[in-house]
Amino acid sequence: MQGNLYNPKAYIYFTIVVFPLAAIIALFLDQLFSSIGLSQSAKIIIGTPTGIGVLFSIFNFFDRKAWRWDIFRRMSVIAVPYLGGRWNGTVKSSHNGDTTVDAVLEISQTFSRICVSLYTKTSESHSIIAGFLRSGGGIVTLNYLYQNKPHAMTTMLNSQQGSAILKVLKGGKMLDGFYYNNGRERTTFGQTEFVWSQKELLNSFS
Repeated sequence: MQGNLYNPKAYIYFTIVVFPLAAIIALFLDQLFSSIGLSQSAKIIIGTPTGIGVLFSIFNFFDRKAWRWDIFRRMSVIAVPYLGGRWNGTVKSSHNGDTTVDAVLEISQTFSRICVSLYTKTSESHSIIAGFLRSGGGIVTLNYLYQNKPHAMTTMLNSQQGSAILKVLKGGKMLDGFYYNNGRERTTFGQTEFVWSQKELLNSFS
């Protein structure tokens, strides 16, 4: 049995925290505007977009940064691993008799979305949809569908769609799994292995 790691409780807890905070911010703004002599209509005109902007900034901070904090995992609010960064590794393909090529995996991740890109010397692929699952044995996997496109100078390959399942190992520093290409002219499959390298994304093989 598999389960989705995106816990809806995270949004519930976020709402519970944000609404009291929003009330405090609204009270602070009201007192601030009163101290400088603003009319009630001016308070509404200025205070409403200001309050919305503050709440959006709080959510954006949580979505991009705060969700990674260990405290949320210790509270069992968030179980999603953070894999953002650049990964170096290899792809072993059934094409041309089990060929192995160097590859780079780049992951851009916030709490609300994850994008996976894979680069080799001859092609690149980008995820269409991606997410995490946990198996009954406790193994966490990154699962995604992707669109693969050959580089302009590569005439032997065609654009393809496929799927990949990568096991998250060694505390989130290693990804090991397999992929399946469903091409119009050829179907290939193979194994992948990646080790975390750096935070900076280069959006290219090299």
